[in-house]
Amino acid sequence: MANISEASGTITITASSEDTATKFITLFNTVNTDAYYGTTIHDDTQIQVNDDKTVTASASFDGCGRWAYHENIAWTFECITEDFRAVTGQLSTIREDLRGETITVTYDFVDYEPGMAILYTEKSSITSTKGKVGETEELSFRQLECSIYNLREYVDEECYNHQILRYDVKARYIEKFAGILNDEQMAAFDTLVHDERLSKQFLDKVATLEDYFCYDTSSWVYDCYPTMGDDIISIVAAGK
Repeated sequence: MANISEASGTITITASSEDTATKFITLFNTVNTDAYYGTTIHDDTQIQVNDDKTVTASASFDGCGRWAYHENIAWTFECITEDFRAVTGQLSTIREDLRGETITVTYDFVDYEPGMAILYTEKSSITSTKGKVGETEELSFRQLECSIYNLREYVDEECYNHQILRYDVKARYIEKFAGILNDEQMAAFDTLVHDERLSKQFLDKVATLEDYFCYDTSSWVYDCYPTMGDDIISIVAAGK
C-alpha cells in the first residue's frame, strides 16, 4: 500500500480568456471531488491579463499524491480528455468547449510524505493543446532535509509541533513537563518514554487531537491537551 503525500501551493492556469480559465477550474474541481489522490483548487482566484491577450488565473491549492504529488501533474487534463460520471449536463458542454482550447497549468508547491520523510519543493507545468496533452515540464525542483525547521517553514506550524514532541519522547526529554504534570503523571511519563510500544500508543493518541497543537508555549498542555497526564497514566497502566 502506497503512502500518501500532502502537497500545497499555487496553481496557475493560462488560457485564452477568464471564462475558459474559470470553466477549467470548475470542471477540474468537480472531477477531483471523489478522486483518491485528489486536488482542490481554492476559491481565491486572482486574474491577470497578459500582454499577448491571454489570461492567467492563479489560486491556492492542496492535494495528495501516491508517494509523491509530482505524478499527479500528468493527470491534470483528464477532466477534459476522459469521461467521468460526475460530468453531465452543462459540465459536458464545458468539457467539449475546453477540448478545443489551449490551456497551460503550472504548479508551484511543497510536498511532504511523513512515512518516508520526503520533503521537496517543485514548480512544473503541463499544456493541453486542443485536447492533446504534452509532457510534464519540470521548471524547478529542490529536495529538502525533512528537519523540524523545514517542516515549520515549508509545511505548517502544527506539523512542526507534532514532530518536536516526537523527538522529545524519543530522546526521553520530559523535564519540560515538570510543574505541568503532577508527580504521579511524571513518573508514568518516565516509564512511557522508556517503552517503545507505550510511546507509540501515546503519540498515536496525540495525533488525534483536534485543537491546534501549540507545543512551543509553556501552557500548551492546558490549551490543547488537558487530559495528557491522565492519558499517560492510563496507557502505562494498561500496558503492564
